[in-house]
Amino acid sequence: MATTSPDKIYSPDAGQPYALTQDLLAMADSVQDALNGGTIPGDTSLPASGSRVGQRLMALDSGVTYLWSGFRWIIVDSGMKNLTIFGGWSNVSGTPAASYQVTMGMCYLHGRLNAGSGATTRAFVLPSRVRPAQQIVSQVARGGNITETVLIGPDGAVDFYDVSLPASDYRLSSIPPFPVG
Repeated sequence: MATTSPDKIYSPDAGQPYALTQDLLAMADSVQDALNGGTIPGDTSLPASGSRVGQRLMALDSGVTYLWSGFRWIIVDSGMKNLTIFGGWSNVSGTPAASYQVTMGMCYLHGRLNAGSGATTRAFVLPSRVRPAQQIVSQVARGGNITETVLIGPDGAVDFYDVSLPASDYRLSSIPPFPVG
């Protein structure tokens, strides 16, 4: 590696015209490795705590990046993940599938759902890593300027109430983002 003289003048190694570039790339990789903190096999193998605030780990099975806040692991960005909706519920034709995305510990729901005649109030269950710590009671917009009550439980259950089935066009993005627990 190149050296720096006592008066802070950079000197690349002899015979290496691109030594500065190579040295900077090596340093950048080291800094990135230190910031990222590495990988883990899967979401379920997160350590109980981080070694330092700001440590990041990426789950190889899901591609989700986690950040140690000093108290808990926070999902930095999960990317868009499709939800598995229950029988009787369906995605509104011609719209993106029901999905969620977690960004910096906040869960955002996306998509539009129809509740058919065989639907129950429970439309889907959120995966364990994206559930709220306590029950969320909110409103959801529905076609025809109607709002209905939605409950999102710490068990991940997402239930729509005041539902007169069949009902159409529940707009998941109208549910305010909520912190995951």
